[in-house]
Amino acid sequence: MRADRKPPRDGRSRRAQGAALVALLAFLPAALAADSTSLGTFKRWTALSFPDEGGTACMMWSQPEEMQVSMEGRSDAYVFVTHRTSPPHFDVVSVDNGYPLGEGTQVTIRFEGDAFSLATIGSAALALEDADNAKLVKAMRAGYRMTVEGESADGRQTSDVYSLLGFTAAHEAIDEACGRS
Repeated sequence: MRADRKPPRDGRSRRAQGAALVALLAFLPAALAADSTSLGTFKRWTALSFPDEGGTACMMWSQPEEMQVSMEGRSDAYVFVTHRTSPPHFDVVSVDNGYPLGEGTQVTIRFEGDAFSLATIGSAALALEDADNAKLVKAMRAGYRMTVEGESADGRQTSDVYSLLGFTAAHEAIDEACGRS
C-alpha cells in the first residue's frame, strides 16, 4: 500500500482483503448450491446473492468467449465483480485465470485504449485499491470487450477475451440486491 493511502476501515490490509476474496471465490460452488438467490443471467454475465458473514454477498461473473492459449490442466477462467455488505466492500474486481500464475507477475485487463494491472495470489488476480476497482467497473460498463492477459508459473503467456454484453444489467442487479442502488 502506498504511504499516502489510509488503511481500510476494518483494519485489514488490502492484501488480506484480497486473500479473503480469493477464499470467498473458492466457495463459489457452495454458494451456487446453498442459500444463494439467482439474480439472473444478463447476456454473457450471471449474477447471484447469498448470505455471507452476517451480511450479504452479491456476485456477478462471466467466462471468456475466446481463450487464445490452452494449456493442459487449466481449469475454467472467470472474471468476477463482488459486493459484500459486511464489512462493506463494493465493486471488487477479480480474475481466476484457471492456472497458477507466476510469482510476482501481474494480470492485465485491457480495454479499447485502457489497461489495468491486478495483483496476483495463486491463480487469482484482483485490484487492491477501491479507486482502481471503481475505474475498472466504469470501463467495464462502458466497454464492449476486454482482454485479460496473464503469465503462468511456467512462463506461458495467456490472453482471454471476455464479452461485456449484459455487464451493466448484471451490475445493476447486484447493486440492488446488496442495497447499493
